[in-house]
Amino acid sequence: MKKLIFMCTIMLFLTGCGEKELYADYEHYDLKDKEVQYYECLDDERIKRTYAIADTTPENYESHLRGLFYQIGEDDYILLDQIEYNPYEESHSRELNIIFDNELYMIGNGSSAMVTKYTLNGAEFIKEELTFSYPNLDDYNLPNHYYPFGKFKDINLDYIYFGDESVTTRCSLEDYTCEYIGN
Repeated sequence: MKKLIFMCTIMLFLTGCGEKELYADYEHYDLKDKEVQYYECLDDERIKRTYAIADTTPENYESHLRGLFYQIGEDDYILLDQIEYNPYEESHSRELNIIFDNELYMIGNGSSAMVTKYTLNGAEFIKEELTFSYPNLDDYNLPNHYYPFGKFKDINLDYIYFGDESVTTRCSLEDYTCEYIGN
C-alpha cells in the first residue's frame, strides 16, 4: 500500500497535474504587450514572489482599471484583483503604487478606495481599503490645489508619504492619521 501511495505521489509530481489545476479559475496573462511595473517580495515562507501591475481596461470602458498580477510561471501571470485609477496617470506609475515588505499600497480614484493596501502571500492576499483622517487641516495655510493623497512619495515602517513637488502629507500606518509637513 505504501508503494502505491508513493508511486501516485511521484506521478502527480512528474506530471505537474496539481499545479495547473491550482490556478485554473484565474484569468491568465502573458503581459508582453503591456507597460508593467514589477515587484518582488518574500512570502510567509520567505520565498521570493513576483507581482506585476498593468492596465487592464477593456476597450470602450468608461473608467480605467489597473490589475494586480501574480507570476506563476515564465510569462504566465494570474489576475488577482483590479482597482480603478485616474486616466491621466500611468497605471504602472510608482507614484500610484508603492510596496514595503509584502504590503502593496495602491491609489485609486474615489470610485474605488483612495488607498488600498494588499498584504501579499503568493496567490493569496488580504485587501484593506484604508481610511485616513486629517485632523486640523484648517490650521494649515495650504495652497488651493492641495490634495493630500495625490501621489505616493515614500514609505517606511511607520509612515506613508503623499504629495507632489510642492506639498507633502505624512500619514501614520498605525492609526491612519495624517499631517501636512511641507515639501
